[in-house]
Amino acid sequence: MATTWQEYQEEAAEFFRSIGLEAPTNHTVQGVRTKHAIDVHVRSHHVGFDVIWIVECKYWNTPVSKLHVLALREIVADLGADRGILLCEVGFQSGAFEAATLTNVHLTSLATLRGTASLEITVMRLRDLYDRAESCRVRYWGLPKDARIGTGLRPDVGAFGYSGAVVVELVSDLLAKALRGITLSPSTACSASPFSGRNGSSRVLRRFSR
Repeated sequence: MATTWQEYQEEAAEFFRSIGLEAPTNHTVQGVRTKHAIDVHVRSHHVGFDVIWIVECKYWNTPVSKLHVLALREIVADLGADRGILLCEVGFQSGAFEAATLTNVHLTSLATLRGTASLEITVMRLRDLYDRAESCRVRYWGLPKDARIGTGLRPDVGAFGYSGAVVVELVSDLLAKALRGITLSPSTACSASPFSGRNGSSRVLRRFSR
């Protein structure tokens, strides 16, 4: 049991390392605008993607306020990280939860993570992959049709062949179903998990010529 902030930070890092993730502590990272000192910089390589989580450890006697959640949101955005995780064993103020709602910043405790480690990490990884797929969707449709055809991302009009749109739709649909299977399963009772996705809806596959 940690008795100092440094011990709490190291315990958090050891937890992430114990489940196979890289977790250096006191890591300085260059963002778009400035450098940031990170308590625990969690990294993993999952099905071809590098996933990055920024973990802030608050070994406090009082609940964490909204201001600290907003600060972590700014750091996550500046670094382009997949998510931020704020750890505190004594909880969070109501305003903190409001500031974290519908964002990629999650509020929890190390004790909670330890109690549901396997399931929570699986949900987080699936959520991050789903968000990546959604990003690919936006980038794909941001390309002109001629560019999509010219780079082989879709067949010519009236032809059949590889379709980037179908691949993205299929991946998104499978990940959404996987998330629903975890978060809605009665056996897991995970619907209230702070790591469940913001939007788990699936989509119908579009035409192959898109």
